[in-house]
Amino acid sequence: MKNTILIVIILLSCTIFNTTYCQTKKITFFLNSADSIIVSTVYYRDKMTQLPNINKRDSIGNLQFEELADSVGKIKSRNLTNSEIKEFIKIIKKPSFNHSGPMEYDIQFDFYNQGVLMQSATISSYTKNLVIKRFGCKTVLDKENSEIDPCAFYGMVTKKQKKYIIELLIRKKLWNMGDKFFEDL
Repeated sequence: MKNTILIVIILLSCTIFNTTYCQTKKITFFLNSADSIIVSTVYYRDKMTQLPNINKRDSIGNLQFEELADSVGKIKSRNLTNSEIKEFIKIIKKPSFNHSGPMEYDIQFDFYNQGVLMQSATISSYTKNLVIKRFGCKTVLDKENSEIDPCAFYGMVTKKQKKYIIELLIRKKLWNMGDKFFEDL
């Protein structure tokens, strides 16, 4: 019995260490090469929450619906200065490794290297989700033929990150003084 408990504790410790180490290494990998960053406030509409458009009726009078897709519209955008880029990258490298539900977001950071979009970080002021994706990567299969996306990080912003992001958005005139993260309402 004692051996079983000890084995479970050791395996659990190894799993937690491996997950944290991999996620930390992964988040560092994403943010090293940006020479410019554009921050945007966006309007995101999930295809699951939109009402479908009625296209037309078929020959017997049944309604036909248009296939919907997620849509993202940028509301406002601003470039970050070199000092803001360094500070943002330093702050964003230490996320929370939790992740909550829906993928909707309203804040987006686009990372460019020599004018080419390399990655983006999206943040939801509703769920505090942080999703960082690197472009041009391919998914790989693990031993069980399950897809692994080595080019994406899913986590949540910390209180320190949230405070910094709000201050940055206010400074860039992308956030009104009355705007808040959902948890602050």
